[in-house]
Amino acid sequence: MASAGRATDWCLEIPGRPPLVIRDTAWTFDDERDVVLRRTEMLPEMPARLTQLFNRERAGIHHVNVDRRRILAYLAVPEDGRERPRRRRSLTVQDLVVACNPAWFAQLLGNPGVSLASPLDPASGEPGRGQHEIHFDADDSFTPVYAYVLTRLVPTLRKIGWLAGF
Repeated sequence: MASAGRATDWCLEIPGRPPLVIRDTAWTFDDERDVVLRRTEMLPEMPARLTQLFNRERAGIHHVNVDRRRILAYLAVPEDGRERPRRRRSLTVQDLVVACNPAWFAQLLGNPGVSLASPLDPASGEPGRGQHEIHFDADDSFTPVYAYVLTRLVPTLRKIGWLAGF
């Protein structure tokens, strides 16, 4: 049985590069939602490290409660000698922010209703190393797409040189 849902496509435009389509799908059957880099029919030639992300690095959007949703904030990092990017889940807040671009991450967290949930270091009670979550309002359609771009695409786009000057 094929899954049905409502999809919204977002276009990521980087000057001098082909546009990248990010698909946000709300599935009808099980009330799940996810974001992924979508392969389009007319795909121009692109670096292999980028094509490895198409239709693969899905980011689930999960319920926190009736009014709030979350997306896991881990990195998809391309590495030499590996076909697919490695997922880095155990991060400090600083690791996450630096990998995603501090100004862009600050912009994400500056949006109304958006917050970062981090594991706490048991010794200090401060944010520690681990898996972080980005929380947002249930009716916010922009934040999960932006968080996906920052955490799953930016590390690869930096590695292949597509973000030079940014």
